[in-house]
Amino acid sequence: MVNNLKLKLFSALVLRAMAREQDEKGTERVFPRDRAVAKRLGLEPDSPALAAAERYLVLEGYIRLSSSEHKDGSFIITDVGWKDLGYQPSAGGMRRRPWWKRMLGV
Repeated sequence: MVNNLKLKLFSALVLRAMAREQDEKGTERVFPRDRAVAKRLGLEPDSPALAAAERYLVLEGYIRLSSSEHKDGSFIITDVGWKDLGYQPSAGGMRRRPWWKRMLGV
């Protein structure tokens, strides 16, 4: 139970680091084991913890492979992943929900 909780919490940190890296690079695709993502978490890109978090995020539907034509192993954060980070779709793209809506679950 404790290990499962640790994996969930660490995966949430990886997802947040991926979103920040995606925002800074201005791209849609991001790598969970990218050097910059790993550096944000104080890890090496070949860390087993990052591999486990990547598997968890894929299984839970937070990220998916960008496409079959990209053989680089890049991922896209899904709508479920963005929603978990506190974003919602809008006409202008994904927008951060106001703090009070996140707090009240609205």
